[in-house]
Amino acid sequence: MDGNAEWSSCDEDLLLVMDENIDWMDGEGEQPRLDRGCGDQDLTEVVNASRQQESLRQVAMNIHYKRLDRLLEVNGMERQQVNGDGNCFFRAASLHLATHDHCSLRQALCGHMEKNVLFYLGFFSNCHSANQARQAISSMKTPGVWNTIANDIVPLALANFTGRRVKIFTSKKQQPIVCITPSMPSVTCSAFQPIYMALLAATGMAEHYDGCLATKTHIYSMFGSSECTEGSQSTPDSPFVVDERTSPSTGTSRDDNTSQSNTTSQSNTTSREGTPPPYSTSTWYNTPPKKLRRKRQSNPTNWKKNLRKDSKLQGKQFDNSRGKITKAKAMKNVDCSQCSLQCNLKISTEQQRDIFEAFYGLKDYKRQKDFVCSHVAQQCTVTILDQKTNKPLEKKRAVSRKFFLTAGGEKAQVCKRFFLATLDVGHAYVQHALDNAKDGFFHGDDRRGKHQPSNKTAQSDSERVKKHICSFPSMESHYCRKNSNRKFLDSTLNVNRMYRLYTDECTEKDIQPVSSSMYRTIFNTEFNLSFHKPKKDQCLLCSSYLEAKRTNTLTDKLKSDYEEHQARKIEARKEKEKDKQLAQEDSTIETVTFDLESVLSTPCNQVSQTHYKRKLAFYNLTVFSLASKEGKCFTWDETQGKKGSCEIGTCLLSHMTSLSPQVKHVVLYSDTCTGQNRNQYVAAALPQHVQDSDTLQIIDQKYLESGHTQMECDTMHSTIEAAKKNVKVSIPDQWNTVIECARPKQPYTIQEIHHTDVLDLKHLAATNLRNTKTDVSGHRINWLKIKWLRYLKGDADTIFFKYRMTDPAFKMLKIRGASRRGRQTVCTRVSDIPRRYDTRLPVSAAKKSDLLDLCRLAIIPEKHHHFYHQLPSSSSAPDRLCQPDVTEQTDTSDDE
Repeated sequence: MDGNAEWSSCDEDLLLVMDENIDWMDGEGEQPRLDRGCGDQDLTEVVNASRQQESLRQVAMNIHYKRLDRLLEVNGMERQQVNGDGNCFFRAASLHLATHDHCSLRQALCGHMEKNVLFYLGFFSNCHSANQARQAISSMKTPGVWNTIANDIVPLALANFTGRRVKIFTSKKQQPIVCITPSMPSVTCSAFQPIYMALLAATGMAEHYDGCLATKTHIYSMFGSSECTEGSQSTPDSPFVVDERTSPSTGTSRDDNTSQSNTTSQSNTTSREGTPPPYSTSTWYNTPPKKLRRKRQSNPTNWKKNLRKDSKLQGKQFDNSRGKITKAKAMKNVDCSQCSLQCNLKISTEQQRDIFEAFYGLKDYKRQKDFVCSHVAQQCTVTILDQKTNKPLEKKRAVSRKFFLTAGGEKAQVCKRFFLATLDVGHAYVQHALDNAKDGFFHGDDRRGKHQPSNKTAQSDSERVKKHICSFPSMESHYCRKNSNRKFLDSTLNVNRMYRLYTDECTEKDIQPVSSSMYRTIFNTEFNLSFHKPKKDQCLLCSSYLEAKRTNTLTDKLKSDYEEHQARKIEARKEKEKDKQLAQEDSTIETVTFDLESVLSTPCNQVSQTHYKRKLAFYNLTVFSLASKEGKCFTWDETQGKKGSCEIGTCLLSHMTSLSPQVKHVVLYSDTCTGQNRNQYVAAALPQHVQDSDTLQIIDQKYLESGHTQMECDTMHSTIEAAKKNVKVSIPDQWNTVIECARPKQPYTIQEIHHTDVLDLKHLAATNLRNTKTDVSGHRINWLKIKWLRYLKGDADTIFFKYRMTDPAFKMLKIRGASRRGRQTVCTRVSDIPRRYDTRLPVSAAKKSDLLDLCRLAIIPEKHHHFYHQLPSSSSAPDRLCQPDVTEQTDTSDDE
């Protein structure tokens, strides 16, 4: 460190002298001018002065870079070089953001500044009107443009736009570190790491930004100790470390005076132009959302072509794309005994080998090219004039080059043959590096594998595929408990069917379609879509147990839960078989199973255009008697009701009302869906019905184990699904005909439900259920674990329940406690329950529009058009799946 400090002080003195000499290059001093009548002597003076200026400029730039690199080193950072093409600021900033595209960042920042031009107006140095500021920002949108009056505003705009601090390490001795924090009132500084940048600010030269990233050691220190801060590695006397706490919290400009003027200008702007408009911070850069895709993403680092590139950069042997073996790089021995430079004497074989290993140890294309650029010096050859004609003679070469290699800390000039043999590279390699060199650095790119393949899918074809996929209606999940961004397509679709529809469309338009693999790739990588699969009895616990057992990760808790789960499954099935046998032997007992069938979509046909449109949902609740094997279907469409607890409870009450008078005991079996069957709303209706009935004495409501709810009513669903194949259905009423004809020998009974039939069981629960939390023993009730509910005639205030089918005795829940002031009157009969809906329920405006499109296309017969024209619709009605999907949780909330 002492040596560096001594070197730094000497360089500072030299830099002061050069700054005085460079000042006149910027117009502050008197420059020699070349007039028309100047002679050869004046021309020589101008050329010599120009060369001196360039030399001083280069030395000054090197000193600034050394000062900047040392500043970064003591603060645990390293500089990442970017191209100086007028986009350096945006390239450097994009290293810390979600995107590496500097063009999109430039456009986003300019758009942000245009949107909030009144806020930034006070920060412009030579701008006094909003129109002038907009013009400056507009010119900044052009890639490569940086010389506008909006330059100094861009770092502050970056901080406000991203909501993150911007920390700039500069080569200025007076202000080595600048920290800019978001200053807009509507922007809150996030807890993300600051955006680090390195600024070269040398007198007489254009400023240049480089990227800035933390070194490994600094990364470990940042995450390993909460007390470690930036610059903790430096000494207190180091002039290159600035305490960030001295920077203003409301946004710091590049110097202290600018900071004060910014504050003043901001207040003046507010008073002159009014309050700046509110701004909503964009989260695209702060918390970049993960792009949602369906399939696992590729890992380019493991691609064969990238592995070949890595092997080539490291000088290792590899198989090229044609399968031929490319030998590993090896240092070659060169006899330079006849060479005028005597290269073998300057650099030994061991040093030559060290240089070779260091070169291929860089493992980076640009850094290896930088190595070549920094070790080869070239200059233009002298032009010789013909003495007779006074015209330039033809040159054998345009430039002359000198080759160097570093050994023992010093550069030694070597011949070209020795240089190429040491690195085992060819003349073309060196020529390419120098052709793309600027200011001693390589500014080219590795273009291997970057060319556009001849069979690349055209952008227009990709957009056509995306447009086709978007033409299919997609809906959100039916239940909203699970927070998911995935949308669902109709269950009748799949990728192959969608591709066939796409090819049919291309054939009609005489367009060449893309391949099926490309269609599938776009579907998987550009969309987060899935095909709707109705929820079946899938046991997550059993699946988890088997997977844990297969991978030897089984825990004692999971094993215990699985054993209890299997025991409850066996108990429920035995209980159902026992009730089935009792019902077959005793006519006073009626045992039924009930469940909702998968939603039937209307219209239903084989026309391809139907797949692109939203359809009307038709619901069917099936009730199957285990004794008589009779099936009953309660049907309604989505304009007559939903599929929640009020509709299910209404159907159950209607079914029990139609039972034979000799039935005294009803047993109901269902799955454990909380939104439909196992909830307090149905539990409020059944005890009311048993009290109103003249014959019923007991109603038992039993739930099968989740994931193992196979019931006899499922056979009704499969029979109806088989009957609807190759059947054209245009309106919901036609589904009743399909259901009725599904079982010819013993047809199902159908009862249509209208919106005027649906009872408001939520109102009933609010008035009758005054206690749903604790039983008579004071224990809290877990409704999700109840397996058996019993309702007795003559005991309207009590619900009996069990958590296990084999429990010896029922627990009791008193639903009506002492009356409370302001409590509504208790409903004493089912007939007193108000209706849930006064009018038909509206469908979404988009769904009605799709249905009317099918009418206009004559896919729906004209005689049914009136039905669809009379459908109620609303723009606020959501488009969601009509039933749960297999990806959703078992226990869901009521769909109301």
